[in-house]
Amino acid sequence: MRRTALTAVALFGTLTLSACGSTPAAETPPQNQPAEQPAEPTGTGAVGGEGYAIAHGELRNPAGESRGTVEFVDVDGKTEIHVEASGLEPGFNGLHLHAIGKCEPDSPDPKDAAKTGNFLSAGGHLGDGEHPDHAGDLPPLLVGTDGTASLTVKTDRVDADTLLDDDGTAVMVHGGDDNFANIPDRYASGGADEETKKAGDAGDRVACGTVEAPERPGRPTSRQNRGVTYLAGRLLVATPATGGEIFERSVVLLLHHDDDGAHGLVLNKPIEADVEAVLPSWQPHVVAPGRIFQGGPIGLDTALGLVRLPDENAGDDLGIKRLFAEIGVIDLDAPPELVMPHISAVRVFAGYSGWGPGQLESELDTGSWHVVDARPGDAFIPVPEILWKMVLRRAGGKIAWLATYPADPHLN
Repeated sequence: MRRTALTAVALFGTLTLSACGSTPAAETPPQNQPAEQPAEPTGTGAVGGEGYAIAHGELRNPAGESRGTVEFVDVDGKTEIHVEASGLEPGFNGLHLHAIGKCEPDSPDPKDAAKTGNFLSAGGHLGDGEHPDHAGDLPPLLVGTDGTASLTVKTDRVDADTLLDDDGTAVMVHGGDDNFANIPDRYASGGADEETKKAGDAGDRVACGTVEAPERPGRPTSRQNRGVTYLAGRLLVATPATGGEIFERSVVLLLHHDDDGAHGLVLNKPIEADVEAVLPSWQPHVVAPGRIFQGGPIGLDTALGLVRLPDENAGDDLGIKRLFAEIGVIDLDAPPELVMPHISAVRVFAGYSGWGPGQLESELDTGSWHVVDARPGDAFIPVPEILWKMVLRRAGGKIAWLATYPADPHLN
């Protein structure tokens, strides 16, 4: 695909960006200094023990925009639920598991077809009884003024069989607080009414995620050559000891990996420059926060458009190149109005990260990176600052402990 020069703009000094839809060729790789594996953190708040992932879900609003992720991890026979959310209204938001794994906007209630609304397709709360004694009743999310929320809770009310039964399960975020049907008689004679006992008056359903088995949707089939596993399509997650401004607490999506080396994009390092500074026609279409991201230290004069492709028919004739699963790259010279009907998300990166022959393998051997399965939404998370902790937590086991590791261990 062609490259076209764009107007110079002060991003990393003065530079000229080129729009390209093809994966960049290997250049001199960044010299990532291998870091020693840090000791397991001893502070409070570490997640679980020797757990393993049993399910996950991606929260979306009625418009289909990502609002976060939910991970389910089995730890010693109980289920830990980890929620990372963004783009929500500040305050308490009701959080529940619903009995049907369908998240359809403007859908009918399965028990009353005449009643329609966002995500009513998910039915009522998971489990028998009354609120708050349903198996799917959970503590509320406390959303900060920046619209983000994080919650970890352990329950013995649900397990993998419950979450992944024939009807499936949905994770639901409501627009209001959950009163847990706590209506004293002094407020209402007889206490909570039947409607309150169903859902705690938590209000509209504002985000929903279908619970799915951990089938590694972002990971392509592993390919091996002479005993080396190629890792394209997976994430490199920096250890807490990995240094350098660009790689500190970084999450890298590997776009390519073979005997000649590897290259990928750092997913969680936005810079102080909006996309409109160099590609104004794409600004209305890129996902929040609407900025250019630094994909690495190489080729900072190159802009690369990473896209999510739910459309299986999207192809090269539209300036799109699928790399693996739902991830592809796009020719940024293509008219956005032609391409957008075929993609669900786009983000623009300046530069990329690269490794020469054997260099990445060496860094892996010395423990500089953790390799974690990717999810399609990782590259387009609206609040990239939470990605490093989020990916570590969902990995489970001892790796999840690192999410609580302080930026300055001396302050722990």
